[in-house]
Amino acid sequence: MGVGDTIRVVINSISFFILLALAYYIFRINPLIGVIFVLASVDQIEDVYRITTGKHPIPAYLAPFDIIFETVLTLTGLFMLIISVVYWYSFESWFFATLVVISVAITLCAISDIVDDVKVFSGKLALSAEASKASLLEKEIESFRFFRKL
Repeated sequence: MGVGDTIRVVINSISFFILLALAYYIFRINPLIGVIFVLASVDQIEDVYRITTGKHPIPAYLAPFDIIFETVLTLTGLFMLIISVVYWYSFESWFFATLVVISVAITLCAISDIVDDVKVFSGKLALSAEASKASLLEKEIESFRFFRKL
């Protein structure tokens, strides 16, 4: 595990706590969106596990849900960026300058995870398409053999 992976683990861990805090406050207003934020925060822990161990605990066919949860994180990071830039311009505080850096890092990390998930999902689809082509070819060969025996 290199420096880049360590930074991604830290960013995903921070994202976990941010999404969990947002889920707590949003759950009182809209429980469905609160549950989505909780699942998105669990997805961040899954990303930490994947980065540290190299294993995917979630099957590849659930990649669309992972993409949705990473999109939630991307939108959260962009919202944090907008808020922090507006307040940094107004108050010129080091806190908001730091929040700009953190929100950019969260957004870029989430976009990177989305790209990785799209690659995994498209690879899974390509493998299933190849398997279906192979099974069709096998059926054609079997039917050819059947007629050949006659």
